[in-house]
Amino acid sequence: MAPGLDDGAQLAYGIRVRESAIPLKLGLQRCPGPVDQLLVGIPTPVTSTSSWRPAVDGHGRVPPLGDGLVTKRSVWMGIAAGCAVAVAYLPGSDRAFGYDESVTIANFVRTPSLFDPFHRQVVYNNHVAFSFLEHLIYTITGSASERTMRFLPILCGAACVALVVAVLAARTTTWVALTAGALLATNPLFVDVTHEARGYSLLCLCGVASTVTLLSLQRSDSFWRELIYVGLLALGLATHLYMVFVISGQIVFVIARREMNTRWMIRWLAAAIIGGSAYVEVVSTMRSANRGSVFQPAFPRDLVGELLGHAAPTLIITGVGVGLTLWSLRRQRETRALALFFVAVVLGLWLGLAPRDLYPRFFVWVVPAVVLAAAAGLYRLGARRVTTAAVAVACLFSFAVSVDGYASDEVANRAAAGRVAAARSRGERVCGLRESTEALAPYAQHVRFVYAKTDFARCDLLVALEPAQDAQLLRSALAFYRHHRSLDARAPGLLLWN
Repeated sequence: MAPGLDDGAQLAYGIRVRESAIPLKLGLQRCPGPVDQLLVGIPTPVTSTSSWRPAVDGHGRVPPLGDGLVTKRSVWMGIAAGCAVAVAYLPGSDRAFGYDESVTIANFVRTPSLFDPFHRQVVYNNHVAFSFLEHLIYTITGSASERTMRFLPILCGAACVALVVAVLAARTTTWVALTAGALLATNPLFVDVTHEARGYSLLCLCGVASTVTLLSLQRSDSFWRELIYVGLLALGLATHLYMVFVISGQIVFVIARREMNTRWMIRWLAAAIIGGSAYVEVVSTMRSANRGSVFQPAFPRDLVGELLGHAAPTLIITGVGVGLTLWSLRRQRETRALALFFVAVVLGLWLGLAPRDLYPRFFVWVVPAVVLAAAAGLYRLGARRVTTAAVAVACLFSFAVSVDGYASDEVANRAAAGRVAAARSRGERVCGLRESTEALAPYAQHVRFVYAKTDFARCDLLVALEPAQDAQLLRSALAFYRHHRSLDARAPGLLLWN
């Protein structure tokens, strides 16, 4: 064995090989360096004393870009994967805006000033940096159409898959890279958030990209890498406050690696100040929202299900891969520290703070780590034909979960807009049933909200986008209005009039 390397040297992601087999089977060579930890929150299965680079080229030079984190070949693989994902995600991007999307577009994007996202908030709906970028697109193109507004989140999701594939193809094997990319691209949670005009796919991209940059900084410091790293952390934090947990995971990792120093602290402090400054004008609104606490007993189950792929066959196949990887890393200090950190975060939110707004989508940044661990564990099983078939089955079942809502409208806001415009042209008064009326905003503005049956007398047309939201009020509306018509959507709506 080469001097300076321990007997437990492995390929990245826990794939153990004999030294003599490396050049023949994988075309890889060993070189000293820090551990490659690819995704925040869960470390990649490598040893603490060695890392891996592609073999030298015909001239004896190491060809990788970015200090060995990627190669020219892996970059092209990533670009191809990203383009394929973008093309696959485009169908259905012209469906009507969902509830949260509607609030975002109407209140923070399609507004007079480019800087409105920094001054407005509706509860916690405004993902400030994302809304600013969407407003920039709206300002440049003059369009706030569904396709235009979903271009950025689809681009971020495709870039996330591309980055995962590119780095893994350089650091491990093509099979691991493509498996992780396929599992990520078909994960229902990842597909859903990438298909929405919301900031979750940008959050996920910032988490992955900042971790890759962290690895690069561990290998070689430079001003530009530091600038990119701080910028990515700040952008993610300005997009969603759950980026705090991504940054905290990186801090835990650096401490576990015993590499903490003043320079790292300055980077994190700078990112916190820059990213946090986006909330200066909206923090008072967020604090006064006072949504309260609600214990959600099923949250851990739902979170695990979403992270592993939701469908039962996908849960089993992905779960086996993740389990094998975590077991192989159980003795590593970084693994234990990050695993305990993640469990503490989930338990603290679930049992401690118990916020009313606690959803699995807030943890979409964990999905790349999960699929990475799954791909690594499945690779360790060998039997490549069997494992490849298992991955294909997992991806098919996982993607099938998203098919139902891939091109269908979440709510019937766009379908109702025509009737609302026609009623207004006749001088009729239009109202909406409770808070779901906010989803009408991108298509029909200034619709009065109705919260009590005494308000029906002042409404000639009542729009109920989510009739089940208040069953008692709906029964009163059906008794008051003589005519009603259903509106087709995943959550069917109702129009009521006399």
